[in-house]
Amino acid sequence: MVKVLATNLSGKQVFTDRGNVIGKLVDLNIKLKSGKVESIVVRAEDDTKVSVPLERDKDGLFVVPYDAVIAVKEGVVVSEDRLFERTSI
Repeated sequence: MVKVLATNLSGKQVFTDRGNVIGKLVDLNIKLKSGKVESIVVRAEDDTKVSVPLERDKDGLFVVPYDAVIAVKEGVVVSEDRLFERTSI
């Protein structure tokens, strides 16, 4: 897996594998003991059209489970199917 610095992730556009824009990545939630990324925190765009009910934090930002992230390059791609699986549990 390619290493990506956390500072390079901030501000990247986050969208689904179906082309729906979620917003801009603003933060990461990391488990302190393991250093494992648990979720990404995303500020919604005005034109956000996600059919999956995403969790929100106390500030109203989307919290996207990291296991739904399928690619990180110029932007962050999230699997809608994985998001649906997580919300139906």
